[in-house]
Amino acid sequence: MTELLGLPEPERVDLAQRLLESLREGSAADDLDDEQRERLHQALHRSEADIRAGRVRPAAALIAELRERRTR
Repeated sequence: MTELLGLPEPERVDLAQRLLESLREGSAADDLDDEQRERLHQALHRSEADIRAGRVRPAAALIAELRERRTR
């Protein structure tokens, strides 16, 4: 995972898009029921809309914040 996060941004975006697309195609490899899968897809669509609208935070800043909270 750390190696993936170290990829340049365009490559991470491409990877994220491919992962989202793999979910859209449907995968029997998970143990989600239909309701859970629908909620997951809705959350992914909301996340994708947030990304397209620019409502994002740099991952490094978020990780730093989480680490700071953990040490409190």
